[in-house]
Amino acid sequence: MSEISTSQTAFPALREVWRDYIQFVRRPRLPEAPTGFGAAASRATLALFALDLLVMLVLAGIALLVVNLGAEMPHHALDGLKITGTLWLLIVLIGPVVEEAAFRGWLSGTPRAFGLYGSLITVAGGLMLVPRLNWSATIALGAALIAGLAGSLLWLRGDRASHGYQRLFPYLYWISCLAFGLVHLTNLTIGQNRLAVLWVAPQLVLGTILGYARVKLGMWSNILLHMLHNSIIMAVALGSGMGS
Repeated sequence: MSEISTSQTAFPALREVWRDYIQFVRRPRLPEAPTGFGAAASRATLALFALDLLVMLVLAGIALLVVNLGAEMPHHALDGLKITGTLWLLIVLIGPVVEEAAFRGWLSGTPRAFGLYGSLITVAGGLMLVPRLNWSATIALGAALIAGLAGSLLWLRGDRASHGYQRLFPYLYWISCLAFGLVHLTNLTIGQNRLAVLWVAPQLVLGTILGYARVKLGMWSNILLHMLHNSIIMAVALGSGMGS
């Protein structure tokens, strides 16, 4: 199967969605357009979340085996950190939106996606400058950023990626996946641990799932999946007493 059904009444079975995902990972290819929000796409998103849960269980089992064999487990940023409502909001809601915008917001390759991505990067840079500016300069900067963001939405209306981008897509897909996984090494105190990369294997695999959801189903899907994933991580941390 090469495409997920877009029928609002169709129920994509777990194996059907998983098979399509595996085929996509083996040969990444940019679809003409995401299916968008709908009943079938929502069920496909839940099927991908089930796959994410399965992968987390398998990798957790492997990690436990490696630790029992004598490997040192690196210190995680959540270790000893009290889980508050603010932290939960940051990790479960805000973090996924920011990370998905950074790592996969542009992945569809459309002019509007690149325009919006560029605007968000500009906004982030502008926010870093705010403490150094006076009130009038801050207001002027804010107005310019809003105008740029609005312009990217109004004038960059192309909904198809260029042929050049489509040829490069398989490489860009894997670059986004690897970057997403490796950036999570910053959450670990790895020291001389040569197996540190194994501890971000869940994020590497998650990146492939989120990238698939981004281009197949739409930005809403990968953001929702990321939120669900992080909520499970936080629930496990809270249940294990890590954040108490």
